Amino acid sequence: MFAYPWIVLALDIIPTLFTVVGNGIFFFTIWKTKSAHTPSNTLLAFLSVTDLLVGIICQPLFIATMLQSPVPCCTVEMMVYNFVFGITSWTSFLCICLISADRFFAVYYPYRYRAFATCKKFAYITAVIFTVSLAYTTIDVIFYEQSQITFLIFLIVFQTIVLLVTFVLYILVYRVIHRQRKMYGAQCRRGMLERRCRKDEGKSKTVAWILMAFAFCSLPYTSYLIQMVLFYEKESKFLQSFGAWVNFLFLFNSAVNPLIYFLKRSDIRYAAKRIILRNFHLLRFSQGEANAEERVQYNVQTRTVLIH
Repeated sequence: MFAYPWIVLALDIIPTLFTVVGNGIFFFTIWKTKSAHTPSNTLLAFLSVTDLLVGIICQPLFIATMLQSPVPCCTVEMMVYNFVFGITSWTSFLCICLISADRFFAVYYPYRYRAFATCKKFAYITAVIFTVSLAYTTIDVIFYEQSQITFLIFLIVFQTIVLLVTFVLYILVYRVIHRQRKMYGAQCRRGMLERRCRKDEGKSKTVAWILMAFAFCSLPYTSYLIQMVLFYEKESKFLQSFGAWVNFLFLFNSAVNPLIYFLKRSDIRYAAKRIILRNFHLLRFSQGEANAEERVQYNVQTRTVLIH
């Protein structure tokens, strides 16, 4: 598949580590921080679990299969990769759309959103998303050979609709936030509305970065599916290589998401820092390696993080 297999290993080994470590820390931070138990963070935590599956299963199998020449088609590794890749890709598309819808309702209907949106309800919604993704992927794996073109066309239409709906919702969110800034003016910079305006803007910017990264990594994959339909009986080596690079780019999105979480969300960043410091020093305290000066320094650092 690739002329230089070591390029695949060099390019994918670091994103795989970022995917596993970054999403693992983010999910553990949301889980351990009670103040982070919000409906929006529930969706992000669900997306991080999906990305974690990509890092643990899909990316190692992708490296293993791409390094083989020729690439196997009917091995157990490829079947597991295709199955997990189908579940995670469908889940990611639906979750991204749901994140945009969450921001839309939070900005357009803030009072109804606060009354309706709870972590428990959002957990049920994410469970339904995963069940739908699992059911479709199972049907796809069983009947793919008999109706390959039908499944490809349906997948192209689905991805196009999801991306369009996602970006339309976010454009509406941006217009509302921009209108609020113009209407309230100085009140948004100081006074009662300062905290709310900053909070809405911060969450919307985080969603914007997530959407841009997802579009950058998923649009080539959608274009590859279109080429598979158009050149179904004329699949060339170029199309196979292009498909491999497109799959790599799609998997790479799972490594980008945790970077966006920690760079754009200061509350998550400080909560993760507090948890890491606490567990590191507790480990040293339990082993008796920390002296009195280090214990005092730990208490000062923990208080500083909590203040932030």
